[in-house]
Amino acid sequence: MRSFPNTYSRATTTGLWAALGGTLFALIWSLSFVVTRFALPDIPPIMLAAIRLSVSGGLLLAVRGAAAIQLWRQSSPATRRTILIAGLLSQAVYLGAAYWALTAIPTSVVNIVVSSLPLLTIPAAFLVLRERASLIEGIAVVMGMIGVGVAVLDRHSSQHLDPESYAAAAIVLLVAVAALALGNTLVKRIVTAHNFLDICGPQFLVSGLVLMVVSLALETPPGWTAIARALPELLYLVFLGSIFGIALWFRLLSVLTANQAASFFLMTPIMGIFLGSLFLGEPMTVSKTVGVAILMASIGLKVLVAVRKRPD
Repeated sequence: MRSFPNTYSRATTTGLWAALGGTLFALIWSLSFVVTRFALPDIPPIMLAAIRLSVSGGLLLAVRGAAAIQLWRQSSPATRRTILIAGLLSQAVYLGAAYWALTAIPTSVVNIVVSSLPLLTIPAAFLVLRERASLIEGIAVVMGMIGVGVAVLDRHSSQHLDPESYAAAAIVLLVAVAALALGNTLVKRIVTAHNFLDICGPQFLVSGLVLMVVSLALETPPGWTAIARALPELLYLVFLGSIFGIALWFRLLSVLTANQAASFFLMTPIMGIFLGSLFLGEPMTVSKTVGVAILMASIGLKVLVAVRKRPD
Protein backbone atom coordinates (compact mmCIF):
# COMPACT_ATOMS: atom_id res chain seq x y z
CA MET A 1 0.00 0.00 0.00
CA ARG A 2 2.91 2.37 0.61
CA SER A 3 3.92 2.28 -3.01
CA PHE A 4 0.49 3.35 -4.28
CA PRO A 5 0.90 7.11 -3.64
CA ASN A 6 4.36 7.12 -5.25
CA THR A 7 3.11 5.16 -8.24
CA TYR A 8 0.13 7.48 -8.65
CA SER A 9 2.39 10.53 -8.33
CA ARG A 10 4.79 9.24 -10.97
CA ALA A 11 1.91 8.47 -13.35
CA THR A 12 0.43 11.93 -12.82
CA THR A 13 3.80 13.64 -13.35
CA THR A 14 4.36 11.66 -16.55
CA GLY A 15 0.91 12.59 -17.80
CA LEU A 16 1.40 16.29 -17.08
CA TRP A 17 4.83 16.26 -18.73
CA ALA A 18 3.37 14.56 -21.79
CA ALA A 19 0.57 17.13 -22.05
CA LEU A 20 2.95 20.09 -21.75
CA GLY A 21 5.59 18.54 -23.99
CA GLY A 22 3.03 17.63 -26.63
CA THR A 23 1.62 21.16 -26.62
CA LEU A 24 5.10 22.66 -27.05
CA PHE A 25 5.84 20.21 -29.85
CA ALA A 26 2.61 21.18 -31.64
CA LEU A 27 3.54 24.87 -31.39
CA ILE A 28 7.04 24.30 -32.78
CA TRP A 29 5.64 22.11 -35.55
CA SER A 30 2.92 24.60 -36.55
CA LEU A 31 5.27 27.56 -36.51
CA SER A 32 7.71 25.60 -38.67
CA PHE A 33 5.25 25.72 -41.57
CA VAL A 34 4.96 29.51 -41.23
CA VAL A 35 8.75 29.87 -41.11
CA THR A 36 9.06 27.58 -44.12
CA ARG A 37 6.59 29.72 -46.06
CA PHE A 38 8.83 32.75 -45.46
CA ALA A 39 11.89 30.85 -46.78
CA LEU A 40 10.31 29.42 -49.94
CA PRO A 41 10.66 32.56 -52.09
CA ASP A 42 14.45 32.23 -51.70
CA ILE A 43 14.98 28.45 -51.64
CA PRO A 44 13.06 25.79 -53.64
CA PRO A 45 11.01 23.42 -51.43
CA ILE A 46 12.95 20.18 -51.86
CA MET A 47 16.29 21.98 -51.51
CA LEU A 48 15.02 23.71 -48.38
CA ALA A 49 14.11 20.35 -46.84
CA ALA A 50 17.48 18.93 -47.95
CA ILE A 51 19.46 21.76 -46.31
CA ARG A 52 17.44 21.50 -43.10
CA LEU A 53 17.95 17.76 -42.78
CA SER A 54 21.60 17.66 -43.89
CA VAL A 55 22.70 20.40 -41.49
CA SER A 56 20.65 18.94 -38.64
CA GLY A 57 22.05 15.46 -39.24
CA GLY A 58 25.60 16.75 -39.49
CA LEU A 59 25.29 18.65 -36.20
CA LEU A 60 23.83 15.66 -34.38
CA LEU A 61 26.56 13.36 -35.66
CA ALA A 62 29.21 15.92 -34.69
CA VAL A 63 27.95 15.76 -31.11
CA ARG A 64 26.77 12.15 -30.92
CA GLY A 65 28.89 10.55 -33.64
CA ALA A 66 30.67 8.02 -31.41
CA ALA A 67 27.43 6.88 -29.77
CA ALA A 68 25.67 6.70 -33.16
CA ILE A 69 28.46 4.56 -34.62
CA GLN A 70 28.38 2.25 -31.60
CA LEU A 71 24.60 1.90 -31.90
CA TRP A 72 24.95 1.15 -35.60
CA ARG A 73 27.61 -1.53 -35.02
CA GLN A 74 25.58 -3.20 -32.27
CA SER A 75 22.36 -3.23 -34.32
CA SER A 76 21.32 -6.14 -36.48
CA PRO A 77 21.01 -5.67 -40.27
CA ALA A 78 17.22 -5.68 -39.89
CA THR A 79 17.38 -2.88 -37.29
CA ARG A 80 19.68 -0.83 -39.49
CA ARG A 81 17.27 -1.16 -42.40
CA THR A 82 14.39 -0.15 -40.14
CA ILE A 83 16.23 2.98 -39.00
CA LEU A 84 17.01 4.04 -42.56
CA ILE A 85 13.58 3.22 -43.99
CA ALA A 86 11.81 4.95 -41.11
CA GLY A 87 13.99 8.01 -41.60
CA LEU A 88 13.33 8.19 -45.33
CA LEU A 89 9.59 7.89 -44.74
CA SER A 90 9.26 10.32 -41.84
CA GLN A 91 11.87 12.82 -43.01
CA ALA A 92 12.63 12.73 -46.74
CA VAL A 93 9.19 11.80 -48.05
CA TYR A 94 7.25 13.79 -45.49
CA LEU A 95 9.24 17.04 -45.51
CA GLY A 96 9.85 17.03 -49.26
CA ALA A 97 6.15 16.60 -50.00
CA ALA A 98 4.99 19.01 -47.28
CA TYR A 99 7.30 21.77 -48.46
CA TRP A 100 6.17 21.26 -52.04
CA ALA A 101 2.53 21.46 -50.93
CA LEU A 102 3.23 24.77 -49.19
CA THR A 103 3.90 26.29 -52.61
CA ALA A 104 0.33 25.51 -53.69
CA ILE A 105 -1.98 25.71 -50.67
CA PRO A 106 -2.31 27.93 -47.55
CA THR A 107 -0.25 27.22 -44.46
CA SER A 108 -3.36 26.70 -42.34
CA VAL A 109 -4.62 24.01 -44.72
CA VAL A 110 -1.26 22.21 -44.54
CA ASN A 111 -1.51 22.21 -40.76
CA ILE A 112 -5.05 20.86 -40.96
CA VAL A 113 -4.09 18.00 -43.29
CA VAL A 114 -1.14 17.11 -41.04
CA SER A 115 -3.62 16.65 -38.21
CA SER A 116 -4.88 13.53 -39.96
CA LEU A 117 -1.78 11.77 -38.60
CA PRO A 118 -3.61 10.21 -35.62
CA LEU A 119 -6.12 8.56 -37.94
CA LEU A 120 -3.37 7.14 -40.14
CA THR A 121 -1.30 6.12 -37.11
CA ILE A 122 -4.01 3.77 -35.85
CA PRO A 123 -3.72 1.25 -38.74
CA ALA A 124 0.06 1.73 -38.84
CA ALA A 125 0.37 1.04 -35.11
CA PHE A 126 -1.85 -2.02 -35.42
CA LEU A 127 0.04 -3.43 -38.42
CA VAL A 128 3.53 -2.81 -37.03
CA LEU A 129 3.16 -2.80 -33.23
CA ARG A 130 -0.20 -4.55 -32.74
CA GLU A 131 -1.36 -1.59 -30.65
CA ARG A 132 -5.12 -1.25 -30.28
CA ALA A 133 -6.77 2.12 -29.70
CA SER A 134 -9.28 2.41 -26.87
CA LEU A 135 -12.90 3.33 -27.57
CA ILE A 136 -12.33 6.87 -26.28
CA GLU A 137 -9.27 7.28 -28.49
CA GLY A 138 -11.26 6.09 -31.49
CA ILE A 139 -14.10 8.51 -30.75
CA ALA A 140 -11.64 11.38 -30.31
CA VAL A 141 -9.93 10.65 -33.64
CA VAL A 142 -13.27 10.49 -35.48
CA MET A 143 -14.27 13.80 -33.92
CA GLY A 144 -10.93 15.27 -34.92
CA MET A 145 -11.26 14.18 -38.52
CA ILE A 146 -14.75 15.64 -38.70
CA GLY A 147 -13.25 18.94 -37.57
CA VAL A 148 -10.51 18.59 -40.19
CA GLY A 149 -13.10 18.02 -42.91
CA VAL A 150 -15.15 21.05 -41.89
CA ALA A 151 -12.07 23.28 -41.98
CA VAL A 152 -10.60 21.91 -45.22
CA LEU A 153 -13.89 22.41 -47.07
CA ASP A 154 -13.79 26.11 -46.26
CA ARG A 155 -14.52 27.86 -49.56
CA HIS A 156 -12.50 30.95 -48.75
CA SER A 157 -9.29 28.92 -48.52
CA SER A 158 -9.56 27.50 -52.03
CA GLN A 159 -11.53 30.08 -54.02
CA HIS A 160 -8.39 31.91 -55.21
CA LEU A 161 -6.46 28.72 -55.98
CA ASP A 162 -6.45 26.42 -58.98
CA PRO A 163 -8.77 23.51 -58.06
CA GLU A 164 -6.55 20.88 -59.63
CA SER A 165 -3.40 22.18 -57.94
CA TYR A 166 -5.25 22.42 -54.63
CA ALA A 167 -6.51 18.84 -54.88
CA ALA A 168 -3.12 17.49 -56.05
CA ALA A 169 -1.30 19.21 -53.19
CA ALA A 170 -3.81 17.88 -50.65
CA ILE A 171 -3.43 14.32 -51.98
CA VAL A 172 0.37 14.50 -51.97
CA LEU A 173 0.25 15.83 -48.43
CA LEU A 174 -2.00 12.98 -47.28
CA VAL A 175 0.46 10.48 -48.76
CA ALA A 176 3.25 12.29 -46.96
CA VAL A 177 1.42 12.14 -43.63
CA ALA A 178 0.84 8.41 -44.18
CA ALA A 179 4.61 8.03 -44.71
CA LEU A 180 5.22 10.00 -41.51
CA ALA A 181 2.81 7.79 -39.56
CA LEU A 182 4.45 4.59 -40.83
CA GLY A 183 7.99 5.88 -40.26
CA ASN A 184 7.26 6.97 -36.70
CA THR A 185 5.58 3.66 -35.94
CA LEU A 186 8.43 1.61 -37.38
CA VAL A 187 11.06 3.37 -35.28
CA LYS A 188 8.92 3.04 -32.15
CA ARG A 189 10.17 -0.56 -31.93
CA ILE A 190 13.79 0.48 -31.36
CA VAL A 191 13.81 4.03 -30.00
CA THR A 192 14.37 4.70 -26.30
CA ALA A 193 14.77 7.77 -24.13
CA HIS A 194 18.55 7.26 -24.38
CA ASN A 195 19.20 6.57 -28.07
CA PHE A 196 16.82 8.81 -30.02
CA LEU A 197 19.48 11.39 -30.89
CA ASP A 198 21.78 8.62 -32.11
CA ILE A 199 18.97 7.38 -34.35
CA CYS A 200 18.00 10.84 -35.61
CA GLY A 201 21.48 11.84 -36.74
CA PRO A 202 21.89 9.17 -39.45
CA GLN A 203 18.20 9.49 -40.42
CA PHE A 204 18.49 13.24 -40.96
CA LEU A 205 21.78 13.09 -42.84
CA VAL A 206 20.78 10.26 -45.19
CA SER A 207 17.37 11.81 -45.87
CA GLY A 208 18.94 15.20 -46.50
CA LEU A 209 21.46 13.77 -48.98
CA VAL A 210 18.70 11.88 -50.81
CA LEU A 211 16.61 15.05 -51.09
CA MET A 212 19.68 16.99 -52.22
CA VAL A 213 20.08 14.64 -55.18
CA VAL A 214 16.38 14.92 -56.00
CA SER A 215 16.51 18.71 -55.77
CA LEU A 216 19.55 19.00 -58.04
CA ALA A 217 17.70 16.90 -60.61
CA LEU A 218 14.39 18.79 -60.45
CA GLU A 219 15.02 22.31 -59.13
CA THR A 220 17.19 25.31 -59.89
CA PRO A 221 19.80 25.61 -57.11
CA PRO A 222 19.55 28.80 -55.06
CA GLY A 223 22.45 31.26 -54.93
CA TRP A 224 24.42 32.04 -51.80
CA THR A 225 22.67 35.41 -51.55
CA ALA A 226 19.27 33.70 -51.45
CA ILE A 227 20.48 31.25 -48.80
CA ALA A 228 21.82 34.15 -46.73
CA ARG A 229 18.43 35.90 -46.91
CA ALA A 230 16.76 32.74 -45.60
CA LEU A 231 19.34 32.18 -42.85
CA PRO A 232 17.01 33.15 -39.94
CA GLU A 233 14.40 30.69 -41.17
CA LEU A 234 17.03 27.98 -41.66
CA LEU A 235 18.32 28.47 -38.11
CA TYR A 236 14.82 28.02 -36.71
CA LEU A 237 14.13 24.94 -38.83
CA VAL A 238 17.44 23.30 -37.95
CA PHE A 239 17.71 23.99 -34.24
CA LEU A 240 14.07 24.18 -33.13
CA GLY A 241 12.15 22.41 -35.89
CA SER A 242 14.55 19.48 -36.27
CA ILE A 243 16.97 18.99 -33.38
CA PHE A 244 14.90 20.17 -30.42
CA GLY A 245 11.54 19.31 -31.97
CA ILE A 246 12.42 15.77 -32.96
CA ALA A 247 14.11 15.13 -29.60
CA LEU A 248 10.91 16.20 -27.90
CA TRP A 249 8.85 14.01 -30.22
CA PHE A 250 10.93 10.90 -29.56
CA ARG A 251 10.77 11.59 -25.85
CA LEU A 252 6.98 11.55 -26.16
CA LEU A 253 7.16 8.27 -28.07
CA SER A 254 9.22 6.77 -25.26
CA VAL A 255 6.51 7.38 -22.63
CA LEU A 256 3.31 7.12 -24.70
CA THR A 257 1.86 4.71 -27.23
CA ALA A 258 2.08 5.69 -30.90
CA ASN A 259 -1.60 6.62 -30.91
CA GLN A 260 -1.33 8.74 -27.77
CA ALA A 261 1.76 10.63 -28.98
CA ALA A 262 0.17 11.30 -32.37
CA SER A 263 -2.87 12.84 -30.67
CA PHE A 264 -0.97 16.08 -30.17
CA PHE A 265 -0.97 16.62 -33.93
CA LEU A 266 -4.64 17.44 -33.51
CA MET A 267 -3.44 20.68 -31.95
CA THR A 268 -1.57 21.79 -35.06
CA PRO A 269 -4.64 23.07 -36.94
CA ILE A 270 -5.62 25.25 -33.99
CA MET A 271 -2.18 26.79 -33.77
CA GLY A 272 -1.68 26.73 -37.53
CA ILE A 273 -4.86 28.68 -38.25
CA PHE A 274 -3.98 31.28 -35.61
CA LEU A 275 -0.34 31.60 -36.74
CA GLY A 276 -1.37 31.73 -40.41
CA SER A 277 -3.73 34.57 -39.63
CA LEU A 278 -1.19 36.38 -37.45
CA PHE A 279 1.84 36.18 -39.75
CA LEU A 280 0.40 35.57 -43.23
CA GLY A 281 -3.01 37.22 -43.11
CA GLU A 282 -4.88 33.97 -43.80
CA PRO A 283 -8.54 34.48 -42.76
CA MET A 284 -10.06 32.79 -39.73
CA THR A 285 -13.44 31.88 -41.24
CA VAL A 286 -16.56 30.39 -39.68
CA SER A 287 -15.78 26.96 -41.13
CA LYS A 288 -12.28 26.99 -39.69
CA THR A 289 -13.57 28.17 -36.33
CA VAL A 290 -16.19 25.39 -36.18
CA GLY A 291 -13.59 22.84 -37.24
CA VAL A 292 -11.18 24.07 -34.59
CA ALA A 293 -13.89 23.84 -31.91
CA ILE A 294 -14.52 20.19 -32.78
CA LEU A 295 -10.78 19.51 -32.76
CA MET A 296 -10.43 21.11 -29.32
CA ALA A 297 -13.05 18.72 -27.96
CA SER A 298 -11.20 15.75 -29.46
CA ILE A 299 -7.90 17.00 -28.02
CA GLY A 300 -9.47 17.10 -24.57
CA LEU A 301 -10.49 13.44 -24.85
CA LYS A 302 -7.10 12.35 -26.15
CA VAL A 303 -5.12 14.23 -23.49
CA LEU A 304 -7.42 12.85 -20.78
CA VAL A 305 -6.59 9.33 -21.93
CA ALA A 306 -2.86 10.16 -22.05
CA VAL A 307 -2.96 11.40 -18.44
CA ARG A 308 -4.99 8.54 -16.97
CA LYS A 309 -3.79 5.59 -19.04
CA ARG A 310 -0.47 3.95 -18.17
CA PRO A 311 1.91 3.86 -21.14
CA ASP A 312 2.07 0.51 -22.91
